[in-house]
Amino acid sequence: MSHLHATLSCPSHTLALEPHEWLAAEESTVTLQASEPIVAVRWAGGPELPSDPCEPREPYAACTSDPRRWTLHLSDRVGALDLEVLTRNGHVHARRLYVYPSKLSSSPQRALEALRVMTTRLEGLLSDLRFPADRSSLPAPSAVRSVSADTLRRTAGELLQITRQVLSAPDSRVRATTAVRGNAAGRIDWSLSTRRWAQGNVLGLTHVVWETQTDWNTPGQRALLACWDALVAQLTAQPDAQDTLRRVRMLRAELAQRLPGVRAEPQTRAALSGRYAVLAALQERLAGSPAARNLPEGNARMSTLFELWATCEIAAALGCVGHVQLAHGQREFSGELIGPQYALAYNRAYRYRGVSAVPGHFGSRPDIYLHSTDPAECIRVVADVKYRNLTRLSPAALRNVHVQLRGYMGDYQAPLGLMVWPGHPSAPEFDVNELTARSRLGHLTLHPLEDPATLHQRIVRALSTAPCTFAPLPLEASA
Repeated sequence: MSHLHATLSCPSHTLALEPHEWLAAEESTVTLQASEPIVAVRWAGGPELPSDPCEPREPYAACTSDPRRWTLHLSDRVGALDLEVLTRNGHVHARRLYVYPSKLSSSPQRALEALRVMTTRLEGLLSDLRFPADRSSLPAPSAVRSVSADTLRRTAGELLQITRQVLSAPDSRVRATTAVRGNAAGRIDWSLSTRRWAQGNVLGLTHVVWETQTDWNTPGQRALLACWDALVAQLTAQPDAQDTLRRVRMLRAELAQRLPGVRAEPQTRAALSGRYAVLAALQERLAGSPAARNLPEGNARMSTLFELWATCEIAAALGCVGHVQLAHGQREFSGELIGPQYALAYNRAYRYRGVSAVPGHFGSRPDIYLHSTDPAECIRVVADVKYRNLTRLSPAALRNVHVQLRGYMGDYQAPLGLMVWPGHPSAPEFDVNELTARSRLGHLTLHPLEDPATLHQRIVRALSTAPCTFAPLPLEASA
């Protein structure tokens, strides 16, 4: 009997995975260990994975010095990867590897929820913007069990009642401490105090005091937050419950502030007792559907997915719903979206018209070129979408990213350049620096778990910092 094991970098028990399902972070390394030599790792029913990173941003598998041990190097391709591991004796081990976008969150549950919300939101945006994109290259949201909006509202009411009980009387424990006379802040235990005085402590100078301390990050609190997250995932897929979803998100954000440092994590029935015992049934009710697991059915390169979603959110915020030319190539989307006040070009290369139209002298192509539709083009902005954690870049790497953006700003004579990224808790949602008297460079955070209205307000606020220009550019789209 042939056996196959994997060394994974994150726990998967909280997602209730099947034995043939694995979970790993994007751009991580998974070690495959078989009881007999491995000869190949291939896509299910397809070709073998390459043995070296010959194709950028695609997974590859390599043999180590031990033929029974291989390493699977993941890329930014997230979602469900169906793989087959072949051994020398002809055994085929089929595995489904769920790769979560760790740059959206270090928590697998929260990251997969963000992927689900982004994909669902993107489907709606592409339809609203009349962007005829090829949907086959996007990961499909997991199938959601039919749950009525009324049932979800009742569940939200039950969770709210439990939450109010927890916040009104936080978890606590009582412990004995020694206090100097006059500083006793709890109930004095006279029996223990006199016993210690008899053992040599100064008579009447110190007392044993029982004091109550608040407990944080208990199993019940972690299960409570996990139930709220699962409820958000369910409501996201319910078009008739969007008002409830907004209120639930607000309550979830408030709860995160009231329970600092507590992480969302489902718990076993044995770990939940007292007032938290009822959460066991709620957990099972919410976790019984694929939506609560947030497991996607397809896969896609996260850099492409995030870039397209961010572009569509910016277009929606500015009312750019009419299109001029849209295309889908082998690796990327491109097109132009026009609204009453702004025109947004996505992945389009331009060149100058007239005497400046020297072939090969203007091949610059930012992710987003945005300008106002007034005759003078008072607002011109270029934006580069980076699915990267900018806080982890070295000073030299961050400088190179800024140099590239400033090059776009010069080519398009855009006084404002924006670096759009998923953000980080330690970084501001939007900050802008003045490069010269008439040029600015800013970082703009867009995260799929934020409320779309909040994102759109931030986008509009970022554009308001752009200095005005005074003449349009003589540009035309390159062939």
